Amino acid sequence: EEGRRRERLVEARALVDRPDNGLSEETREVLRAILDSPFVSKYFTGERQLQLQLTDFIAHRISAQYLDFERMIQLARYGGKPEDAAHEFMHPLYDLLQSEDIAYVADMRAAAIEAYMKVFRGKDNLDLRSLREPNGITSQEFIDLGIRKEFYPLSSDPEFFAWMMTNRFKMDRAGIWGSAKEIYRSQDTFIAKIKQFIQVIVDAIK
Repeated sequence: EEGRRRERLVEARALVDRPDNGLSEETREVLRAILDSPFVSKYFTGERQLQLQLTDFIAHRISAQYLDFERMIQLARYGGKPEDAAHEFMHPLYDLLQSEDIAYVADMRAAAIEAYMKVFRGKDNLDLRSLREPNGITSQEFIDLGIRKEFYPLSSDPEFFAWMMTNRFKMDRAGIWGSAKEIYRSQDTFIAKIKQFIQVIVDAIK
């Protein structure tokens, strides 16, 4: 079983390195840096047993998705952006947060929803009210309700966290993943860094 877990990481890296996989070179470089991270490698070799899959088509024409139940990250072969791939790897990182950090993210999402509600009226305002549920809503519920696309980061706390981290990633890629030689070496350090990133984003919003 342990050997199979290690194989998953090797297979994921081989999948990224394949010249005919349809990914841009920029996306490959981002994925290589992510897969070289000691934290992400634990997702493949540890109890989480994360999987990476490339596919020609994902429902609703999106370029990437994280399937929590299957512990699988799916990436569309063509047309996706590097930040799309990075975004899906942010979702498992949410599980590393401690309870007080999760509460902090929840408070930030609630504040963001309240801010949007002061701007949008009509159906948009009603949709925002529905997003105030403590557990948020699923991506399928979001689609079925026909909610404005730009509200999607507000759909749940994990999604809001992934969105914040992706924004930070786009501003400063090395600040999150860096090269293989610069990846943070302990989980505590990494969690502390996440808190710093969140605070930077909060300060930017103020």
